[in-house]
Amino acid sequence: MNDKRYLILAIVGALIVGLSCYLFLNSFMDRVDIVVFARDIQQGETIQTEDLTFRQHYKNGLPESYITDQSEAL
Repeated sequence: MNDKRYLILAIVGALIVGLSCYLFLNSFMDRVDIVVFARDIQQGETIQTEDLTFRQHYKNGLPESYITDQSEAL
């Protein structure tokens, strides 16, 4: 009878650990599209829409001042 109880506790514990790892990694690996330059821009050059592109980056590794809207970058 004790063996069955330990087996159930082991299964429940494994489910709890697996679910918590999944939830942690799911939020940790969240990505966001940010605006970046598509080519090198020289000082004083006017930035056009075709000079910008989107790239995906992990959300928790970005600085606070990243831009997600092209019109905000222009």
